[in-house]
Amino acid sequence: MRCYFEVKKSIFGFSTGIHDLKIINSARSLLAKSIFKEYAQSDFDQQRSFLPSRILDLGRDKKPRGLLDRFGLNIPPHPPLTAPIRLISPDHGSTGQYLTLSHRWGKNQHFTLTKTSLKSFHGSISFDSLPKTFQDAVILTRKFGFQYLWIDALCIVQDDLEEWQQQGPKMASVYHNSTCTIAAHSAKNDSQGFLAAAFERIPSILLRRRPLHAGASRLIPEFRSLYLGSSFKDQVNESFLNQRGWVFQERILSRRILHFTRHHVFFEDGFVVRPVEADLSREPLTHSPWEDTKFMIEEIAATSADWHKLVERYSTCALTFDRDRLPAIAGIAAFVQTYNPGDEYLYGTWRNSLQQGLLWVAADDAPQEVYYGSTPSPPSWSWARWKGSIRFPLQSASYQPLFQHTDDSIHFDSAHSNANLAKKSRFLSIRAEVLELQDIAATIINRPAGQFSFEPPMHGLYNINSKKLGIVNWMAFDGARESKLFFPYLSCVFVSLYQHTRWMYDEEVEDTIARHTRVWYFLILVKTYNTSECYRRIGIGAKYGQRPQSDDLVTKTIRIE
Repeated sequence: MRCYFEVKKSIFGFSTGIHDLKIINSARSLLAKSIFKEYAQSDFDQQRSFLPSRILDLGRDKKPRGLLDRFGLNIPPHPPLTAPIRLISPDHGSTGQYLTLSHRWGKNQHFTLTKTSLKSFHGSISFDSLPKTFQDAVILTRKFGFQYLWIDALCIVQDDLEEWQQQGPKMASVYHNSTCTIAAHSAKNDSQGFLAAAFERIPSILLRRRPLHAGASRLIPEFRSLYLGSSFKDQVNESFLNQRGWVFQERILSRRILHFTRHHVFFEDGFVVRPVEADLSREPLTHSPWEDTKFMIEEIAATSADWHKLVERYSTCALTFDRDRLPAIAGIAAFVQTYNPGDEYLYGTWRNSLQQGLLWVAADDAPQEVYYGSTPSPPSWSWARWKGSIRFPLQSASYQPLFQHTDDSIHFDSAHSNANLAKKSRFLSIRAEVLELQDIAATIINRPAGQFSFEPPMHGLYNINSKKLGIVNWMAFDGARESKLFFPYLSCVFVSLYQHTRWMYDEEVEDTIARHTRVWYFLILVKTYNTSECYRRIGIGAKYGQRPQSDDLVTKTIRIE
């Protein structure tokens, strides 16, 4: 027994035993079942994924081992777990099964692919030269019986900007085509590793029952262990790893994910989220109900409401470079586009749902614009122009557009690298009802407001007094919050009508009556200095109830940049 533990420690770098091997086998079993479930109604040979242009080859046993071998799941580790690996460039169109690693880089990257190391990586990479996080990923991939592993730091040349521009947009398909993604939540950097933390025993407290009264059953144990329960929301959704913008995309596009956290391993796919236990034959006792599972790409593509919910959650994630606001979800947008070929992606929103996509609010206390350097920033009507949290009014299919696109509206493809931003038109041209206002004083509402628009209501909204516009329930201005704002000129462009009907029982009339809710949404614009024919957005507003009746409403075509 002592020899067994010594061998295990030399391989994993920490003491382990039967319990940890059972967890690995349980994870392997869940992965196999998920693959079988996905391909139950299809020919697996037609579903094999294309390999990335570069990938790590970990070696494999060449001897066929039956049906599971076709899934890459029934091959004993071969060569040994710590054997050297090598970087390969598969022929175009090559297929196979591979895993991907989602990890935190940390402040210093200890081991990456560079122009200088490219040739040596294609020859051989010593296992001992790898940082601990990468070693753990290699060990796990080999224990699962897979031949290929993709790690961004080792498969993309890090000091070649041109290659990054070529490979960056392809990362979405790399994660989507992988059999499973390994998410190293507990590793703060590439040198820390994640298996040791995941295999740590769950802390427990031994409780002793009160003395039993005479005649009580002696079958009740005197002592009982109280364990620290697992929380998928706390340990996965709110982990530092999942607060990164690029990782947000990786998780959504991955078909299966093994989340390695401290004390726990979780398996997630399109069907289920569950903890990986040493014994899968019983329901685990130490976990709380699951909350906020990942978005599925098919659901995002199905309704515009899901896209805007995705943007809300994504906007809270951190990015090393704020200018990556659009590139970091370009992969998701590209996949959504394949499900909706008749729609068009426009700087973070979609043409067919612009009546909702234009109604964003920069929700931070002091919103700041993203600095894009020499690259032009997104247009004023795009949420990607601003840092921090973005919120949309309550999402449903009940938004009616109040405008029409004109012939010179923008045309934009889904290849959202920053290099493309400078090549595309920034103007949105629409025909709608416009109300011109003068000498407008806006006062901040000193309480949460927008009850019919936001759940929960928002801080930082404004109200105004205007005879032309009538009673306005709230306005939200882009940029820094001040107690009072003054505008010599404003243009209110009505773009959307939200309608909702609730049926309620009225005791006075002893009958069921309809309660109608109507919210008229408008963009708040000012003219640009470049030309009197062009406007920029500075906020949005909402008017509840009756349609504005002002004689000053004029229908015209406007261009918003």
